[in-house]
Amino acid sequence: MSGLSVDDSEMREGQRAAIERALAVCAEVLDLATVDVSDNFLDLGGDSFSAIELSARMSEVCGCEILVDDLFMADSFASLFDSKF
Repeated sequence: MSGLSVDDSEMREGQRAAIERALAVCAEVLDLATVDVSDNFLDLGGDSFSAIELSARMSEVCGCEILVDDLFMADSFASLFDSKF
């Protein structure tokens, strides 16, 4: 698993804000109150339809490319975001 954590004191403020924004988008698409970096897309009820929506919303809101395949293959949002932010 990645060393990425929203609470990491060494994380740049901009990186922290980007991850928090991305987690908010994930929660919105999955219709959940919150999503944590340690959560897994599939374990939270993600499916192919929500993966397509999430991929599009991440590009629109966060300006990063998250492929649908990435959502299905990542162990957690932390590992998914590690190379993106």
